[in-house]
Amino acid sequence: HQDADNAVHGWCIDTALGTFDPDKGGHLVLWDLGLVIRFPPGATIAFPSALITHSSIPIQKGETRYALVQFSSGGLFRWRANGFQSDRSFLARADPSQLAQREEIRLHRWKLLLQKFTRWDDLSRGDWKGERRTQAGLDEVSELSELSDVDTCFKSRPLKRCRRS
Repeated sequence: HQDADNAVHGWCIDTALGTFDPDKGGHLVLWDLGLVIRFPPGATIAFPSALITHSSIPIQKGETRYALVQFSSGGLFRWRANGFQSDRSFLARADPSQLAQREEIRLHRWKLLLQKFTRWDDLSRGDWKGERRTQAGLDEVSELSELSDVDTCFKSRPLKRCRRS
């Protein structure tokens, strides 16, 4: 499954607990990545569970396995983006400029959220914030710097009118 209610740009922290033989079951399967990961009691992994299809392999009869899962609900981010109100309340009260801004942000949200993920190339150069982008990977496909004005607008709350430069 994928955790569709989780924030798509967020990390899910999954910790395995219990008494089970990790060589015979309890493995974490990340289907989209083609990985089956031995996941013994006490192990923890972080992955974007809203984006990656995942499951676990059953354990043996008589064993117990628990999961301590930490995540951020996408609804919390929508609540904040709406000026601390539900989608329904926001849409009922929004003026045309707020609706236009919301649509502008929606069209570019995937690029903005991808910027939040750290890239291996950046880490290997000691640039954990990703301030110096390389020509490799995503930057070849889409120029994210063009969205700096939308990003600035996206961060301001409650919604205000944003202008393209």
